Amino acid sequence: MHTFTQQEIDNLKSLIINDQSVNFNLAFTLLENRPIPPQLYNIIANVGTNEDPRKGIRFLFEKVTQEKDRIILINKLLRGATLDLSRCHLQELPKEMKHVSKLRVLRLDNNNLEEIPTWIGEINSLQSLYLDNNSLKTIPASIAKLDRLQVLSLSNNHISSLPDFFSHLTNLKNLNLERNRLKVIPQSLRKCVHLHTLLLKGNIIYTVPDVLLYLHKLRNFSGIPGFNLQQPKKELLELKEILAKTNLTEKQCTNCLMIFHQKKRQVQKLTPSELIEALKVPHDTLQIRTLDRISEIAHTALKKHPLQAGSSITFLGKTNFNKNEVRSQCKELGINYSSKLQEQLTHIIIGLGADNTAFTTLQELDKGQITYLTEKELQQFFNEATSPYLLEENDTQEGSIQNIATLVYSGMQENMALAVEILKGGGTPKELIEELILITKYAKDAKVRKEATKLVELSTKSSNVKKILKDRSRLQFKGRDAEKKMYKLLLKLWKSAKKDINWDKLAYGVYKCSGNGLRFFFDFCKDEAFRSKVLSEHIKGSSLNYYAMYATYAPDYLFQYSYNHYQPTEFPKEILSFSDLTTLDVSNCRIAYLPDEISQLENLQELSIHGNFLLELPTTLSQLKKLRKLDISNNEFKQFPSILKDCTQLEEVNISNNRKQWSNNPFHKIPDEIKQALPNTNFIL
Repeated sequence: MHTFTQQEIDNLKSLIINDQSVNFNLAFTLLENRPIPPQLYNIIANVGTNEDPRKGIRFLFEKVTQEKDRIILINKLLRGATLDLSRCHLQELPKEMKHVSKLRVLRLDNNNLEEIPTWIGEINSLQSLYLDNNSLKTIPASIAKLDRLQVLSLSNNHISSLPDFFSHLTNLKNLNLERNRLKVIPQSLRKCVHLHTLLLKGNIIYTVPDVLLYLHKLRNFSGIPGFNLQQPKKELLELKEILAKTNLTEKQCTNCLMIFHQKKRQVQKLTPSELIEALKVPHDTLQIRTLDRISEIAHTALKKHPLQAGSSITFLGKTNFNKNEVRSQCKELGINYSSKLQEQLTHIIIGLGADNTAFTTLQELDKGQITYLTEKELQQFFNEATSPYLLEENDTQEGSIQNIATLVYSGMQENMALAVEILKGGGTPKELIEELILITKYAKDAKVRKEATKLVELSTKSSNVKKILKDRSRLQFKGRDAEKKMYKLLLKLWKSAKKDINWDKLAYGVYKCSGNGLRFFFDFCKDEAFRSKVLSEHIKGSSLNYYAMYATYAPDYLFQYSYNHYQPTEFPKEILSFSDLTTLDVSNCRIAYLPDEISQLENLQELSIHGNFLLELPTTLSQLKKLRKLDISNNEFKQFPSILKDCTQLEEVNISNNRKQWSNNPFHKIPDEIKQALPNTNFIL
């Protein structure tokens, strides 16, 4: 077969390098029926179009068929230790790649591969293997020989099961199995102790893989029922870490995961003693969901074995009850209260952290010989058996209201349910309307929301409040935009019933439960004493970060026009009463000006007013004799603040990114009079 002369090779190079499709198409035609010179491999490999970016590589693999030539070709395609054969329309792998030494990264994604040959296991230097977007149905067990593999990506294939080989891939760190047809994950995956990323989204996995419990370094995963990829999986990660430190068996840990993920069918099969085992684990969400299940059983059991005169009770775990008060109430009702587990017991009140030291007694629970109930059921019993109305004496009214408000503001679902039960038994003071509305919007249990709604409807005739109750919006948001979404929802509800609800208290309650809502609170709360109280709760030592409270979302200062969508606000004057502050951050709070009374913060050492709407500084700023650091960057100054020349105590001033810099930036240089007055001050331009 005729080979090319050097002159012909040079001519072909010129045609291919010339970036015109007509030229390299001509070159490809000339190469059609003749062996391609190795000197052209790299040049041809770089040929591509928008429609077919790997056209050159695909052409080479179609025309280079001899084994020795293919080995040369593959070596020339190497970039360091990486071989990228993605988007080459490959239907089978070139077996010659197994002869390439020190191949660490192999990209075979976006091809037409239907199977992976068994010889893939012979490339034992491989550390990363990408097989995404192919037509694979199975994975060869020979991949288990790749004991150096750290990344294995198999997304967008047709894989329905995984071979049990992961126990050999002990160095695996990243496993992507998204959008396949998997139903289960092999237990052998637990041996991948270094795995930190496991992506399972787009499969048909309906139960939580037990193997997650053993992957202690796992920090990024998707496709787990009940979790959104965009949200952090902090609670599950915390639970896994806690379980790893306990002495629970594998089955007990699995039970905990089922309860946590609210797998109703599986949880309904758990015995009382198994539920109590889960209560020992110090994880709030797990304990709450366990108590919810115990409460379901208790509600039914009490119908058959009610608390009554002659019953004998005790507590297992921690509750909110005062034991002496319980003893006194039980004595009045003819019920025996015992501080210890004993044979005569008829009822056990289960609380958080319940222990199983009296295993024999717990076996009696499983047999149904002892009835168990939660704090909620006991409180309801006392409410019905004693006073018909919760608030009878003025001396106790304020304290009772505060206790119920504390239950609601804890944000714990069980405490909200308990508050509703207390009010059902004793009536609803008007002072607790906002707390009940909060429950209707925040509680996860539909039954609790329904009962709270009834209590509100019985306590008010306001048609506007009833509109809010009918609104199905929930006051629960997570993620980066949570504060923004909460603000919009509260604003919508506020417009429905401005005068019929104490929005100061409701917004504060929303914040206490969810951690969001302070922006709305400070925009709409006019009660200065209330505002001061909330501010005082956020002072740490002598520092106040009002930015972290209020400005959780702000304009991007890199885009000057983004500020046009925000309205300026006043400086929160309640801050001025905290004269002991040494550090104050009010960045990105849309503040239009600093008041002259800023001088009242006489102990202030650091002041950050970054990202606001300031045009000038108050003349009283020079009275802050202890002020050392001042950040006024990203504001709208039209001229250099002359008052700075009198602030000779300043050690550092940040004046960068003034938003007028696109037209006439007054901070492009420091005036001479400022330089002379503050020779030792560090100016950040």
